[in-house]
Amino acid sequence: ADRKWWKFFDEYEYRYNKQTRSQKSWWRFFDKNASSAEKKLVIKLDLLIVTFAIMSYWSKNLDQANISNAYVSGMKEDLNMQGNDYSNAQALFQAGTVIFQIVFMYLFPRVPLHLLFFGGDLIWSAVTFATAFIHTPQQLNVCRFFVGAGESGYFIGMHYLLGSWYKADELGRRGGLFYCGQMLGTLTSGLLQATIFQNLDGVHGRSGWRWMFLVDGLATCTIAFFALYLVPGTPESCCSLFLTDDDIRLARYRLKKANVTPPSKDPPPFFNKKLWIKVLLDWRIYVLGVLDYLFWNAVNTGFSNFALWLKSLKRYNTPHLNRLTSIPPALGIVWILLVCGSADILKSRAFAIFWAEIFVLMGNIILAKWDVAESAIWNAFMIS
Repeated sequence: ADRKWWKFFDEYEYRYNKQTRSQKSWWRFFDKNASSAEKKLVIKLDLLIVTFAIMSYWSKNLDQANISNAYVSGMKEDLNMQGNDYSNAQALFQAGTVIFQIVFMYLFPRVPLHLLFFGGDLIWSAVTFATAFIHTPQQLNVCRFFVGAGESGYFIGMHYLLGSWYKADELGRRGGLFYCGQMLGTLTSGLLQATIFQNLDGVHGRSGWRWMFLVDGLATCTIAFFALYLVPGTPESCCSLFLTDDDIRLARYRLKKANVTPPSKDPPPFFNKKLWIKVLLDWRIYVLGVLDYLFWNAVNTGFSNFALWLKSLKRYNTPHLNRLTSIPPALGIVWILLVCGSADILKSRAFAIFWAEIFVLMGNIILAKWDVAESAIWNAFMIS
């Protein structure tokens, strides 16, 4: 009775009763009646999981963004890249990611998460090192495919990890901080490439863009070892130097109280026919799959294409161009915190996605039109 129209957008309307809602305020980091033990547990989880998420996503997006920075910093000429060579390398990275996600789908519930992250990062770093020694576009394609393979389990694995420990209204801000690592990687890639090009280009007969891949590989290899110590697994299958038995029991209890079902310690057989029928007939797979597909294809304008556009202006030297590529991801950190923060504050992920995509739509309309004032194109890349 007397239900307000805007309640339609409240995803927590039936998840929390009035008493529970009264204990939550957008400006509180913890629930009003959270015990000191629960507060300590959440802080521990943040220091372990979120810290690793930011570091690891930083290194991965450092590696992902470096191909566009390398391309405008001499790699195109050194490898004699022509036509669609650059686009093919990018596509093969995605192909490696998609194909090996099926492998990781099997591994997630069966192999300790800290070992999966460790192994994936080692593969990623080894292939990134190898990219510094390539001489043809075909070799670049092979490297990008296997870099994608090493990365394939990371993104879904990190969300799997976050969803295993945090309650629903805690995920937005943690997911936002996780995404800040993505933007930091893209941001620092431009700054690093500019510095490396100025100081190492030609050292020991090696081009600046090759040194960039060596530095990136070293960073990822280092962070791989952090996975062994920081990633705690799941509450039902925990392996951690920093969480006590009481912490693990409390983690299970708070998830149960919040109606969150953590991953099972004993997953069902992967080739269970009934399980696959249940999955493939679930409407969520198709609705969310289409939305996700559209989302990733809507936001791919902000980074690599920006660098290519800057180079086409023939106005900036290589270090200056690489520094300019750091502007969109720097703004991206602000956008991420606003969007993810608003999802938790307003208790509506749908509304947060809606208002964020309005800006993406505006940027894409301008870029699709293209024949507009240069300032409008700058604006489009900034808000994408």
